[in-house]
Amino acid sequence: MHRLLICAAFSEGPVSIAFRGLSEDLKATMRCLKDLGADFEARPADGKAAGPEGDIRLLVTPVPADQPAREGLLLRCGSSASTLRFLLPVCGALGASGCFIMEGRLPERPMEPFIGELRSHGMTIEAEGGELRFGGKLKAGGKPFVLPGDVSSQFISGLLLALPLLQEPGVIEIDGRIGSRPYVEMTQRVLHLAGAVAGFKMEGSEALGEHTVFTTYGSGRYAMPAEVTAEGDWSAAAVFLCMGAMSVRGVRVEGLDLRSTQGDRDILRLLRRIGAVVDTEDGAVTVKRWELKGTEIEASDIPDLVPALSVVAACSEGLTRIYNAGRLKLKESDRLESIAEMIRSLGGGVYVTDDGLLIEGGGISGGIVDSCGDHRIAMAAAAAVSCCSEDVVVMGGECCAKSFPGFFEELEKLSVTGV
Repeated sequence: MHRLLICAAFSEGPVSIAFRGLSEDLKATMRCLKDLGADFEARPADGKAAGPEGDIRLLVTPVPADQPAREGLLLRCGSSASTLRFLLPVCGALGASGCFIMEGRLPERPMEPFIGELRSHGMTIEAEGGELRFGGKLKAGGKPFVLPGDVSSQFISGLLLALPLLQEPGVIEIDGRIGSRPYVEMTQRVLHLAGAVAGFKMEGSEALGEHTVFTTYGSGRYAMPAEVTAEGDWSAAAVFLCMGAMSVRGVRVEGLDLRSTQGDRDILRLLRRIGAVVDTEDGAVTVKRWELKGTEIEASDIPDLVPALSVVAACSEGLTRIYNAGRLKLKESDRLESIAEMIRSLGGGVYVTDDGLLIEGGGISGGIVDSCGDHRIAMAAAAAVSCCSEDVVVMGGECCAKSFPGFFEELEKLSVTGV
């Protein structure tokens, strides 16, 4: 949805986007795009309420093509890393100047070598505390943008979204394997929808070291269809699918694209491996408990699944090892430590390793969990009630609004009592 909003804001004509749920992160992206000159009008879809948990049709009026570059902007991106990392290079492509206002843990999250590359291509950027000041005009010609693949896929997506707004081709070179590669593929899919050409080739191998080259061809504007529909969110749905894996009765989730490029669609394969029964008939996904066994989970492409999967692992038999998850230390909380504290608070056993977790199966009982202000931890802790004999208390559960404001309303539909 972030990607659709950005492409629509710089499209040739108005775009209507149908989607479900307006999270705090999406509000941050819309707020910043509005300051850049776009406009938004939310309407109910199909006669339902246009609220946090209702279906919404959003009419996007693009930034005028002849609008001068805006100066002195004050862009409040909240704690949304997607908003900041996607829109910083976009602002450079527009030649805008101003300041991003960051909240929460966002000022501590990595921005290098991303900022260094933007500076070397024409931008001025200075960070101080919760403020990130920017100016200058981004230039794509002359030399490629060079980034490592193991820091954040959002750096790559941000450049892929920004460079088509220039009038010149651009080259992005990625050294090493791209972590969370499906998120970059999602960006490419939206760019294709928007009529942008972004070719790429991958060289090397896992043994020799990968090297990916993206080439963009700028035209200054996108060409979005007049009407589009955002996919259902596999990351959010995964929490309920994990609850199904811990429930004999099971959970059915509707509204997901079974052919999606979203990396977190891998939840189906992983739950099957753990031993849950997964059914994908009639365009919906149903997951039920069976014989859950510990396993090994390689997490480099699915970081957002780790909290909920960790709860399932704690309810399985045997040991589960989660590895290649070091980047979880740099999320809204240090998620490896937050997950470990969550499982211990619920009565389970867990060890934090250099790049992941070792989780002892055997079950959890319940308890009080500090969400650490992290939406993924709060939702995973709530999901744990499926296999707990006692109540689960989630401290700071309001942080779910960052990505899923209707989470607890949906939870109540599963006969879970919450206050």
